Amino acid sequence: MWAETRRLGITLMPEYLQNEGVEQVLQNVAGIAGASSVTVVPSVMTPMDGGVREPPDDGGAGDHRLLDRPLWGHRELLVRTAPSFVPEPSLYRESPYPPPKADDLTESAGGCVSELLRQCRARDVEFWLQLMAASPPGVRVQSTGPRPEDLAMRPSASGDVRRVDRNGSLASPGIRAFMAALIADVARAYPEATGFKFDWPEYPPYEFLSLFFDYNVFVTPIAERHGIDFDRLRHFMAGLLERFPKLAECGGTEGLGHALRDRGLVALLAEHPMLAQHFRLRALLVADYAAFLATCVRKTGKKIFLQGFPAPLNTLSGFDPAQLDGAVDAIGVKLYTMHWPMIARNYINRLAELGAGAPEELAPLVQMALSLAPGQPRKLADIAYPAPNEPHPASDADIAARLIVARDAVRHSEFWALAHGYGPHDDVARRLRAVLSVCGRVQMNRYGYLTDAKLATIGSIMRGG
Repeated sequence: MWAETRRLGITLMPEYLQNEGVEQVLQNVAGIAGASSVTVVPSVMTPMDGGVREPPDDGGAGDHRLLDRPLWGHRELLVRTAPSFVPEPSLYRESPYPPPKADDLTESAGGCVSELLRQCRARDVEFWLQLMAASPPGVRVQSTGPRPEDLAMRPSASGDVRRVDRNGSLASPGIRAFMAALIADVARAYPEATGFKFDWPEYPPYEFLSLFFDYNVFVTPIAERHGIDFDRLRHFMAGLLERFPKLAECGGTEGLGHALRDRGLVALLAEHPMLAQHFRLRALLVADYAAFLATCVRKTGKKIFLQGFPAPLNTLSGFDPAQLDGAVDAIGVKLYTMHWPMIARNYINRLAELGAGAPEELAPLVQMALSLAPGQPRKLADIAYPAPNEPHPASDADIAARLIVARDAVRHSEFWALAHGYGPHDDVARRLRAVLSVCGRVQMNRYGYLTDAKLATIGSIMRGG
């Protein structure tokens, strides 16, 4: 195991450099909170009528989410973004996607990212660049969307699912060509950066139907290479979608509930050969894509950090720390606890639409499946994305247990916990302490939710307070 010394990283968006100034932001995160690294998305922002919402609304579930640090005087606003660097078009010759488009905003504001890098180096603070792992052609999620042929597909060949993320198929040659170009381009623009972090290098399980990804034709050779009969598996998974109404007709929710309570989701999946093979395929795709990203990053001489979902959601997403261990420099597990009830509610609603039962009956089932109800399951009305002033429904024991599962699987890569600054001051502090009871390395996402009081508290906690 790596030595467990306390280290803090903070993810910040360049719009705060634009609003508060590079020196002030760096003083807040490094001087007050004590961060030894910062992570930045290489883009800049400006308000625009008819633009996209900041902060993102998480597929509509988090549309009441507000920033704690205002931008241009607002806690929510409509914006447009642009890359903070001027891309080199020649790097994208092999990519079916064009480079991100630099414009007047890049020219007027993009230099703040380079200035932050300069000041980080002067203060011996690591500087990481964060990219979405598989969502071309933009730099931020609001401005992306893969081509139809590059989408992750359900067994029916439809990729149309309500999404929080906009990931495409991890097997797509087009997406891989674009990411190879983008990594080389961003490394060229910021040659002194420490490394790259990739968000969503998996199949994010925010919505129930996304669990049926990925039957894109590009997956076929990867499946065959690992001895998986791709067509047979696709036929089985397509038929599974048609069987959900039978679950309700046969009163199967009660029996499944007992099985989940007794053995847990991961064990139940492993007991069914075809379901186990489906989720094994997803894990193989994630591992294959991680190896591809690592090859691209190491060509630039930089480090690579992958971050993904915690147990048992990682079994659904394909993010297996044991398979990824040693293939990358660092592995992080996201404890974004405001998303947990959102995911549960999404699954309940979709399963009800599929005819699996009434939402009230499905609520305890889904909570047990996702390990969101170790004690008494919450009532349906209480399963909702928390408002900014509401504590997150995740106990210290829940947080620690999920983190331990991943930490114990990692022996060679650095292991990090990713906590979130969204929520009331005392609850953010509570969740951070729960993380530190298991792991001393913490990435805090993100600066826009960290008030001055939260920053001071984080600094005190990281120093042992």
